[in-house]
Amino acid sequence: MATISKVRWVNAGGKISERHQLAYTDRKGKRHRVNFTTKAAAEKERIKIEAELLGGIHVPESESRTVDEGITHWLDHIYKRLAKGKIERTTVRHYKTHMDVHIRPLEFSGKILSKLTRGDIQEMVDRLEENLSHDMARRVYSTTKMMLSFCRVRGMLGHDPCEGVKIERLSRYEGEHDLKIPPKASIKKLLDTAQAWDITGKSTVMLRLMLFRGLRSSEVRGMPKKNLEILRNDPQVKVSQRADEFCKIGPPKSRTSYRTLALSPEDVMAIKKWYLSAGINDHTKGDALAFGNGNGRADSYQNLYYRWWIPLLIAAELADPVIDPKTGKQPKDSKTGKPKVIPQFTPHSLRHAFASLHIERGIQPKQLQVMMGHASTQMTMDTYGHLWKDVEAEQALAVAVEQQLG
Repeated sequence: MATISKVRWVNAGGKISERHQLAYTDRKGKRHRVNFTTKAAAEKERIKIEAELLGGIHVPESESRTVDEGITHWLDHIYKRLAKGKIERTTVRHYKTHMDVHIRPLEFSGKILSKLTRGDIQEMVDRLEENLSHDMARRVYSTTKMMLSFCRVRGMLGHDPCEGVKIERLSRYEGEHDLKIPPKASIKKLLDTAQAWDITGKSTVMLRLMLFRGLRSSEVRGMPKKNLEILRNDPQVKVSQRADEFCKIGPPKSRTSYRTLALSPEDVMAIKKWYLSAGINDHTKGDALAFGNGNGRADSYQNLYYRWWIPLLIAAELADPVIDPKTGKQPKDSKTGKPKVIPQFTPHSLRHAFASLHIERGIQPKQLQVMMGHASTQMTMDTYGHLWKDVEAEQALAVAVEQQLG
């Protein structure tokens, strides 16, 4: 148990100083002493420490660290996991950016971990929401909670200061206008252009996998030949790996991203055309990438975007020229050296189109979640919930309500 006693000593000026000293033994058997100017302050701390000791969550201030030091320890741990292949390099880069760019510059980083309160966390969250987009604020806060959880396990923090502090999800109406779904006419124009623009058929297959099967571009880039099972009676494509932004082949984005999707006869015909053009046959190693570059490796997203996507959309007249307001001319793109344009939509927008087309055909949320490889149905609903509108049912309901009045 903690005890409070009055201590006196002669200071450097020859005067007698007096303090109220709180003494206690922690769970490791180490003795600690803390001085207070008033007995009331010492008593308040005694009650707090005894409760923490009883709950097994007390961390002496001398053994605690600042949030900044906790970040350093956590990132060291993350890099060790990276060295063992237990985490992707892209994920590590995101974590480090979240901490270095968004958390360390805040006053929050200088606070003592063991003294963090929900008020401190809420203040930090308020700063994130002020300075960042809603989605980025949520990501940074999620990373911060992971870091604080690590500090708890390592004994630098004895409690959970994040309990009850949340960044609320946007309602489906708030997020509705952020979703850019390509119009059907643009999609058809893109597919028609791809057939004439790329006679090998590779572009058509990649577009079909993203648009009609809902694959992410990283899953297409990392797709092995063996996963395009076109010789079965029921042709299908399996998603079992992806290429990250460093072109490293690894597991899909989440556990639910492992999935098997049916291929249509049109898909099979397009794939066979591409295989014939690329010289891919039964003797080609199954692990070989179906859409690899000249060296057989995965293309980087940047390479795919600037050398494939942008030229394709320009050919389809789905990219708008950028005009410098000062000169009235179209500047050169620093990465391609060609006239700069802004595409009307990105490769990821094809997944939104996939979802939209299936919702229009009456697919249920759980089924769409499985097909898209989302981590949860909640994620699917947060993104596409506003698209589930049954106009005829709503009109019939309105009529029925009016008829109740006679």
